[in-house]
Amino acid sequence: MGIGKTSLLRGVAAHATDVGCEVLSARGAELERDFGFGLVRQLFERPLRTAPQQRRKRLLRGAAALAAPVLGLDSDPGQASHGAFAPLHGIYWLAVELADERPLVIAVDDAHWADPDSLRCLSYLANRAEELPVLLVLARRPVHEAQALPELPAPVEHLRLAPLGLSSVAELVQLRLGPDPDAAFTSACHWATAGNPLALVELLRELAESGVAPTAAAARTLEDRPPPRLARDLVGRVKRAGATAEVLARALTVLGDGTRPSVAAALARLDPEATTDAILALTGAGVLTSGAPLAFAHPLIRSAMYEDIDAGARSRMHRRAAELVATVEGAPNAAAVHLLSVEPARDAQVVEQLSAAAAQALQAGAPEAAARYLGRALREPPLPRVRSMVLGQLGIAEVAKGDPASLGHLEEARQTAGDAESRAELAAALAAALTNLGDSDAAIDVAHDALSALDFDAPAAIRLEAAAAGLMWQDAKWAKRFDASLPGLRRLAENGGQASRGLALILSGALAGRGETRHAMALVTAGLDGGTFVRHEPLDGIELPQALNALIWCERHEHARRLVAEMLAEAQRRGSVFGALGASIQHGVVLLRAGELAEAEATLVHADKLAAEHGALGPRAFSQSYLAAVRVARGHLNGVGEQVETLPRELVTSARLTARHARGRVRLARGDSEGGIADLRAVVAMLAQLGTTSPGVTGAAADLAEALALEHPEESRALAEEDLSRARAAGLEVAEGVALRTLAATASGSARIELLQEAAAKLEPGFARVEYARTLAELGAALRMNGHVEAARKPLLRALDEAHRRGALPLAERARAEAVAAGARPRRPRLTGVEALTPSELRVARLASEGLSNKEVAQALFVTKKTVADHLAASYRKLGISRREGLADALSGTPNG
Repeated sequence: MGIGKTSLLRGVAAHATDVGCEVLSARGAELERDFGFGLVRQLFERPLRTAPQQRRKRLLRGAAALAAPVLGLDSDPGQASHGAFAPLHGIYWLAVELADERPLVIAVDDAHWADPDSLRCLSYLANRAEELPVLLVLARRPVHEAQALPELPAPVEHLRLAPLGLSSVAELVQLRLGPDPDAAFTSACHWATAGNPLALVELLRELAESGVAPTAAAARTLEDRPPPRLARDLVGRVKRAGATAEVLARALTVLGDGTRPSVAAALARLDPEATTDAILALTGAGVLTSGAPLAFAHPLIRSAMYEDIDAGARSRMHRRAAELVATVEGAPNAAAVHLLSVEPARDAQVVEQLSAAAAQALQAGAPEAAARYLGRALREPPLPRVRSMVLGQLGIAEVAKGDPASLGHLEEARQTAGDAESRAELAAALAAALTNLGDSDAAIDVAHDALSALDFDAPAAIRLEAAAAGLMWQDAKWAKRFDASLPGLRRLAENGGQASRGLALILSGALAGRGETRHAMALVTAGLDGGTFVRHEPLDGIELPQALNALIWCERHEHARRLVAEMLAEAQRRGSVFGALGASIQHGVVLLRAGELAEAEATLVHADKLAAEHGALGPRAFSQSYLAAVRVARGHLNGVGEQVETLPRELVTSARLTARHARGRVRLARGDSEGGIADLRAVVAMLAQLGTTSPGVTGAAADLAEALALEHPEESRALAEEDLSRARAAGLEVAEGVALRTLAATASGSARIELLQEAAAKLEPGFARVEYARTLAELGAALRMNGHVEAARKPLLRALDEAHRRGALPLAERARAEAVAAGARPRRPRLTGVEALTPSELRVARLASEGLSNKEVAQALFVTKKTVADHLAASYRKLGISRREGLADALSGTPNG
């Protein structure tokens, strides 16, 4: 302690200011590490509050606006309550905006006392700051090295401060006690303090006050001096400043640095004149720093003074401090920090204040702080009628920070809640927590148990029904129960009003999977409610992905594209990474089905990276499976990793069947017919267990029929005919065209040609261009094999063009071989342009071509500006252009465009 880190940090900050940098400084404090985002607020709040309105508006534009709720600034209410990621994203982009003005230095002292939420922010910033003119300097005490600090990327320089050497001690002695100190005196000072800078300063201060000269004789008086006791010496320095100054200093130790003089005076019960005199005395004694705001010259002074206060007196002072802070500053979080240090006393007001502070912390995205406030509230303890509410709040906070303890607290809250409505709300939260932790069976049981006490059409009941339905229809274990409840759920979704919007969207996916196209689309329309659901409801639930499923499975692809765009825009506005993740995965599916394979791969690669970065195991099962399907279609089998070989057993049936379908396709592409067919049979069986019979869902039955066509034509024909019947009943033209093509594989001669011609006619006007190209390739091959060589060339050349344009290289090679066999001479396609772009480069280039700036692209994709700049530079080189104005033409005028 007192090794000089604070002085060194101040020197860094002063030098940075002198050379024109923006310097943001903060210091962790032992008594304030329970204040959610407290350190971040120290860093960023003051520069924004003092900035002219125009500059503040500029700094808080775009994704940086997500920082406003964290910093306690006026903000759009829609920016709050969007999870723990949004604050990190907002603070990062606020730092980007500041660094765009001038180089930014962030200096944090006593980082070992930083609150966990601020540490998450600093880690997120540090891992993305390499591209920015930003220097992050953290100082901590060596004795706290085991305490968690941000995970910092390279390059990081670690500097361990050593004790002062003799020459440095001599300089300080000369500065404090006069020139030419005796060498023996300098050595004695070095020995007495072990070279500790703070101990040396305290010793020299005491010697100067006593009039001791730095002589050899005086050195002998230091030989028997006991080792320095900094805490005792620092408290003694405060006491020597006078009784009034000591009273004010004690108040300041409780209130902390940055306290308003009026608040400190109120806690110390001093009048303004006495307060001013005390501040001057403490500043003169080196206890406080000079100038505003009030702050201790060294954190050890505060720590020593705080420990010197009797525990009972400390508790009483913190209780009064909480009242003052809440009254004068209107800051529930600041008051809560004091209440954490108050001895429990069955005080209902303490519980109320801690609960209010927890609600504010959750809204700001600080679940760690909220959980600490609520844990302390339970120790007060609250009255029995309030305890359930506090337990429920605590459980919700623990869910937000991924703590399994949430299950016990939510269950106890549910059991002790005073009315059915409250129990239902808590049951919904508990069901969501159980789902997140992988126990969907228990989640469904909880929901149904709570439903038994509610009116069927009560809003809380509708939300519970939606939660249960969303789990049941996707899991084979619950299929029969879901079937039994479906008629009532449909009536509820159609007649439940605003509260039933989420249920309507969830059921739309289930009905689309059963081929009920008209009813599914009506539920999508009702659930989306003219865009209201997207704008005002959470983006990270299953409701919107289910609506997208319905649109995709019912072949309403343009509507699906519009909904994806709305979701992505709203996710960017809110900083909802999970909302962006769900929309991106479904966007990838739309692109895959459209045959825009390069775009699909780029979108799904990005979604998969987001899922991996944020530990989203469920969504990642889908992103990896769809990505495998894209890469099979593109012939990129080396890019299909082990993820499709290990099935996610702990996930619901819908996730497992999607992964197994992907594995079946990969195995077939690699020549493992037996393994691929086994997987596809299992997928078809799982779909039947779910009651998901529409061929618009996965196409697994068509894939299986195609794989069986040569060895098992009767089974293949039966599968194709069943798909064809279901596609026609549901009005699905793409599925009908695919079923006709599959059926043709079991026919021969003119019957085969006629089926393929009918299939091509169905697919030609549609959006599924790769399916159309496959059908044309099959038609051309059938014509050639039946002696219609000249007639075969046109569909084969068109199939080749479509396949190459979409990036379906295996299909393109087959069409080329058939065309050559039919006597055509197709030209070799270009292998430059869009085809040369990596998926990530294409994703960035496509957004940039739509007019987005580098910053806007980075915010939309939740990446850094440097990543965008690097990808664009590589894209320009591969596309043969020199600037972004040529992107749109280059992307549309080359293969895959």
